[in-house]
Amino acid sequence: MNLVFVNSMEKMSGDQTLSGQISICEQHGRWQVIWHEQDLSGKTLQEDWYEGTGWEEMMRIFRLRISEKLGQGFLPVLEGITENFDMPKGREEAQQMIICYGELNRNEKLYEELREWRKGVAFRENRAAYIIATNRILGLISAYVPKTREELKQIPGFGAHRMERYGDAILAITARYERTTEFPLSWVSEKLDRKQFTMWYYRQKYIRFQKELDEHDLRKEMLKRIEQGATLAVIGEQLQLSLREVVQWVEMLDEEGYDLSGLVDRELALMPDKLRESALEAFSRLGDQYLKPILQAVYGEALPEGLDLNQTYAWLRILRIHYRRLLDAGVPA
Repeated sequence: MNLVFVNSMEKMSGDQTLSGQISICEQHGRWQVIWHEQDLSGKTLQEDWYEGTGWEEMMRIFRLRISEKLGQGFLPVLEGITENFDMPKGREEAQQMIICYGELNRNEKLYEELREWRKGVAFRENRAAYIIATNRILGLISAYVPKTREELKQIPGFGAHRMERYGDAILAITARYERTTEFPLSWVSEKLDRKQFTMWYYRQKYIRFQKELDEHDLRKEMLKRIEQGATLAVIGEQLQLSLREVVQWVEMLDEEGYDLSGLVDRELALMPDKLRESALEAFSRLGDQYLKPILQAVYGEALPEGLDLNQTYAWLRILRIHYRRLLDAGVPA
């Protein structure tokens, strides 16, 4: 084996220093990533993180597991693990510190009230809850308790659009809560423990890399089942995804240039003839950006009783992929 990369790391546990070492080896195109860690008794433990031929796959595992160790308090003895793990600087660092302090000091009672408010708004507006405000944003509001629109602007992620639609309603809730902090939030960088911030920051890296790895694995499984001839319903059942989630993945894979013609043809064959033919005609007249007008063009304002909207919208989204391919090929719909 050829040693390609090695770096030592250390973690303080009370008054004891624990050591770790990460190494990447290669032989004949086969990669191996190994972690050695010393426990409190002085015994060295080995973890085999990866062994295989895929460089990109190996790097995904490497980034994920290193961020996990950094989040546990292991820090490199020498700089240069990878640029993916550089701590933020300047304005970005101040922003991340505000988020970190907010997440570590959330007011649970206010947070839950904000979540209930969001749930009601999402129901009334028929919108996804995260579009109204993410859990992170609501947590930060609960931690800092802004009382004015100017203060609410300082919450990371709370932009002008949210302010216009929801600012007053949120401030009506926060007005009933006391707070122990002040605005502006420049004090956060001095009050927040640096080690605490470092570990929090790397845990966020770990969460992001884990999400990327999960999406990578799901993409492979999705493409595998499409190639095997599965329908949307079968893919959803096998991968434990909703029909909407499966179609979202299909649209994303289509944008990335994967050949999904087999899946599209299978779904078009399952569509009712009236829906397929009328919707294609409506696409040519109304455009393909929005699907609700297409649905209304097919069925009118009063939808048929018992119509499965989830399935119908899924078919329309698949038909839209087909329609756009026809346009790209210069073929009349």
